[in-house]
Amino acid sequence: MKKKRKESLDEIPKSINEPELAYESRRVVFFKSFEEENEYTHKQRALTPPLEHFQAVTRMVKNNYQTELNQYPTLGNRIYFD
Repeated sequence: MKKKRKESLDEIPKSINEPELAYESRRVVFFKSFEEENEYTHKQRALTPPLEHFQAVTRMVKNNYQTELNQYPTLGNRIYFD
């Protein structure tokens, strides 16, 4: 009976397919309380430019409603505010 040959580390692909992260900084922040965490979160959101917020929402909508947008391609052309 022949031994199975294990793949060497050189033969393993070196790329990983992972979903895009919503947060771009890779810094981990630890907080002493929930209030401190809320304050930090609100401060970071206030510093984010409006265009970046719209891009994040657009990515989220395209990701969550992918099947509906494929069925009806013109569905996402307009945004209505009430």
